[in-house]
Amino acid sequence: MNKTIEKILLIIVFILFIIAICGLLIDGANKTEIAECTKWEKQTQEYERYNEKTHTGFYITKWQDEQCKAHGIEINATVL
Repeated sequence: MNKTIEKILLIIVFILFIIAICGLLIDGANKTEIAECTKWEKQTQEYERYNEKTHTGFYITKWQDEQCKAHGIEINATVL
């Protein structure tokens, strides 16, 4: 084989490898986010709802709410 063709093939293989790694990282991040949302949803059942007068109880932050909504998971908790 020609050296130029070998170099081009090597570059293509390297690019495909990088794309595969990125895909795995994105998939892993999505699975982690879904697991977090599931955990937070379970915590809404375990802990008392947030009380504005006493500032106690379970709540989630805006970024947590947005993260879960992005995955189609609705958390029944006060959003602060």
